[in-house]
Amino acid sequence: MASIIILYDSKCDFCTASVMALKKIDWLGQLELRDLHKKESYKGINIQKKEAEKIVHAISGGKATTGFFAFRTIAWRVPVFWLLAPILYLPGAAFVGKATYKWITEHRTMLYGKCSSGTCAIHKSSNER
Repeated sequence: MASIIILYDSKCDFCTASVMALKKIDWLGQLELRDLHKKESYKGINIQKKEAEKIVHAISGGKATTGFFAFRTIAWRVPVFWLLAPILYLPGAAFVGKATYKWITEHRTMLYGKCSSGTCAIHKSSNER
């Protein structure tokens, strides 16, 4: 089974800490972390850097998902989340999940306490798919 490519913002302290935490619990080696600021990160995928800068992307089987939907994609591959994964498809879960993702992105400095590069300010709300 091919790994899930995760495009993340390495200049965002919160984003980097989040994907590093995911990597620690990725016991099956299902996640391939790619820094959206590196040109080689886009090899084999059809996503533009400008789009990737707005929201986290997870690419699995050639299909890109973003934000909450990216987390939902990841949940099926990381054993820690296997019991949670089906719940993320219940009626209303996408509504709550998107709202939660938006709140977290808008309050990341409050949650994490810093944004040393200043890139966190450019990541306000955006569309998810």
